[in-house]
Formats: sequence, C-alpha cells, structure tokens
Amino acid sequence: MLRLPPRGGTPSVRGDPGQGLTGMACSAAIGPFAIRALPAMDAMRIPAMPDPAASSLVALPADLHVLIEHQVWARVHDDGTATVGITPLGIALSGEIYMCRPKRVGSVVAQGGTVAVVELSKSIVAVKSPVSGTVVEVNPALDERPDWVHREPYGAGWIARLQLTDFKADQALLLHGAAADEAMAEHARRFAPDLVPATSGPLKEGR
Repeated sequence: MLRLPPRGGTPSVRGDPGQGLTGMACSAAIGPFAIRALPAMDAMRIPAMPDPAASSLVALPADLHVLIEHQVWARVHDDGTATVGITPLGIALSGEIYMCRPKRVGSVVAQGGTVAVVELSKSIVAVKSPVSGTVVEVNPALDERPDWVHREPYGAGWIARLQLTDFKADQALLLHGAAADEAMAEHARRFAPDLVPATSGPLKEGR
C-alpha cells in the first residue's frame, strides 16, 4: 500500500522499500511507471499496431526528447530549463490519471528519478524524470484538473519545469526525432496487449 505524502514529499510504501513504486505497479499497470524487462524478440514476431488509434499514441512533436523506457518527455527551452511530462503511449499503457502531485519547487531530481506521483485507477505510482535538474515550476492547474495530463499530455498537461543540470549528459539516454519515432512505434507494438482503452477525449474549450 502507498500512502500519499504531504505535497512534494516522498510516498511511503508498505512492504519491501527496495521494490519501490515500479514493483508495486507491475500488478496493475505496465507503462512509464512499471516497465518490465522484455526478452529479445524477432521483429517478425512483433504484432502490428492497431491503426489508426495506436498511431496517434506514438506521434511525437518534433521538439521533444523522450526517455523511452519510462515514456516521459522533455521540451528544452533556450533559458536552460526543460518542461517535462508523460507521453500518450505511457498513459495508454498505465491508465487514466486521477491525481498528479509534482515534486515541490526547489527539489533536485536525477534523470530517471521521481519528478511526480500520480494516482491511477488501481495504484499510485511515480513518474520518472527524463532529465536531471532542479524543479523551478510545477503546473498549478493539475491540482484541480489532473486529467489534463492524459487529455493534453504535450500541452496543458505538462507536469513540471526543471532547471537543467547537465543536459549533454542526459542526452545519452534520450531519443529525439526519427530515432524517437521508431522507438515509440516499437514500444507500442511490443506492449500492444497492455494498452488501456481511452475513456475521455481531449480537452474542449471552456473545460
């Protein structure tokens, strides 16, 4: 069981602390928060993605850098900061989000470390950061509208903004452009049986 911490705190887990949130979520979800290891797989054995639904899940804005393993993205800005969030494929592999609690401003986050805690339908799990840095801003709208994370993942549903520590070093694990597109498509094919059907559409004006 996971208890929610005060805003910005670290969740407490009953059981083996070494298991962490990733281990907990494996029984309920597979995606950016609960990635399981896959055996080597011949490309010919990978089932085709459903089309066009899955195609929309893997489409990436050209300016994003993606940490494929955890299905999280970073949009780097000219001022040395980066906005981070979750990909639509990550949401589809884990389920809709009912609560999102980013780390508080001033928190130092490592690449692959926890930048937020989210509540899914059956579990509460950690969102990993695609980059290392210090949180300088969180999305205040998510207090009232956590559903924006899955409705507008590349827009209004951004999670936090970080002052980058060493983006050059972070790039070793990030994919961008055509390489990211290819990796996203492969990830979607491999995990196709685990996709969670969407139950809510994009944001509408005035909502």
